Amino acid sequence: MKFSIYSLVQWPGGRSPRDAFQNELDQLSRAEAQGYQCAWLAEQHLSRDGIGPSVHLSAANLAARTSTIRIGTSIAILPFMHPLRIAEEVAMLDIVSEGRVEWGIGRGYPGRGFEGFGVDLEKSHKLFYEQLEIIQRAWTGDPFAHDGEFYEFDELRCFPSPIQQPRPPIHIAAQSDDTIVWAAHNHYPVLTDPYSPAGELRENRKLYIEAAATVGVDASALEIPTVRQVYVGASLKKAREEVAPGLLEYYGSLRDENPAESLKFVFDECAIIGDAAYCRDRIAELQETIGLSQLICWQNFGNLDHEQALASQERLMTQVAPAFA
Repeated sequence: MKFSIYSLVQWPGGRSPRDAFQNELDQLSRAEAQGYQCAWLAEQHLSRDGIGPSVHLSAANLAARTSTIRIGTSIAILPFMHPLRIAEEVAMLDIVSEGRVEWGIGRGYPGRGFEGFGVDLEKSHKLFYEQLEIIQRAWTGDPFAHDGEFYEFDELRCFPSPIQQPRPPIHIAAQSDDTIVWAAHNHYPVLTDPYSPAGELRENRKLYIEAAATVGVDASALEIPTVRQVYVGASLKKAREEVAPGLLEYYGSLRDENPAESLKFVFDECAIIGDAAYCRDRIAELQETIGLSQLICWQNFGNLDHEQALASQERLMTQVAPAFA
């Protein structure tokens, strides 16, 4: 089992953007020595839910602070940038990180980003596929021209090419059945979201394996990095008391329903919140039911303070992870 760390850079009230960034970068930098396999960085626009508008810039900063931990994007939102610019940035990131990039990509969620950047959500599927084609051709370093629905340019060459050849690993953010099947048919591993209940994760993995089999690929042993909100506290009761305000704040709709029942659903079906023994049991359950082999742990969420997030991060690797070595 691999344990990785996730970063959304949330910006709760009462903190400065500087503190939000510096605290998160401190946590991610420490993760390398603690034994985390990869740091997955999220991209978010026009929202205080996460202030990560330039995920490749954040990844380059982390690359300069570390030397061995792999650096993933979860996710880079393709429709908001030109594909040639993306190809250049990711290749440069792969070079400055000495080939440590895990490139997670997607179309993004409906919301302010599409409105603010003037991107047509209805056409984003086709746009995404065309962008990915251009980016992978650009990484070869060979001359090529393109004449598509969204982009057209004469023959050119894109520099530099990434260190990892033929390309950095690509992971597709997939929630809908159509995207899961498309990823399987095109031999891309998928990234899961942190909000889907365990039963939904199980069904999605089954769909992926079945879809891959139709094109002759055995995906049963393929690693599917899975994101969960994780908090390892001193006790189960204390852990849940510490995270409850932040969860209620992050899932704003929970405040309008029955908070106790809503939190119970999150605790039981989505997040992994408790003491070390409880967290070990929940992770083992996921390992059994969905074939979990890499858990991406989102530990700095809601309004948790820096020291709380650091304590959970340390407990996870010293009190939970050894059970899965």
